[in-house]
Amino acid sequence: MKRMFLIALTVFIGVIAVFNFLDDKDKAKKVVQNQTQKSSNVKRVKNSLKINEASSIQSTESEKISSSELKTKTSDSEKDRQAVFENYLTIELNQDALTKRQAGLKATMTDDLYQKLSVASDTNILKKMLSDWTDKKIMNSNMPVQLLEQDISDIKVSENVQDKNQMMVQVFLKLTSPMSPTPAKASRIYSVTFSGDKMSDINLLDESVVK
Repeated sequence: MKRMFLIALTVFIGVIAVFNFLDDKDKAKKVVQNQTQKSSNVKRVKNSLKINEASSIQSTESEKISSSELKTKTSDSEKDRQAVFENYLTIELNQDALTKRQAGLKATMTDDLYQKLSVASDTNILKKMLSDWTDKKIMNSNMPVQLLEQDISDIKVSENVQDKNQMMVQVFLKLTSPMSPTPAKASRIYSVTFSGDKMSDINLLDESVVK
């Protein structure tokens, strides 16, 4: 009887040990699963952070490019407008150069300003005066324009902050007559207005001789 009790007790203890082992195994499995899940979540978070960071960098680079493109466009626009103004003030005493200047002004001025400044008729007068001087050494001083070669030595442009279509321009010119080898120097201040890419108005505000 005592022996049977000992055998039963031993079996009972063995069963309990097995259950404890299985329970511990389940707990260990759950721990491993939890750790794996946490590791997976951490990886997802890190990957998400990397993606967001890359997206942020890409967005920043796009903004830089857009800003750079904008500055470039603005800079090009200012240069184009200044080129129109410089073409108006630059006069080379050469028949082909005068023809080219007239064509350039017609393309870069509004029709109203082109007519107002009498570009076509003044160009024809300059060509006639140049021809008379070259062929006959005759200089008619009673003309509405003077036969002077105009060369820009310096130019300063100030854009109107409130109206981007208006500019104040100070220009320093070297004026040379075919009758005199010594050039004169002049400073002029102009108010210039643009309509899009075309010059629509220009007014001489001040002129002085530079010694």
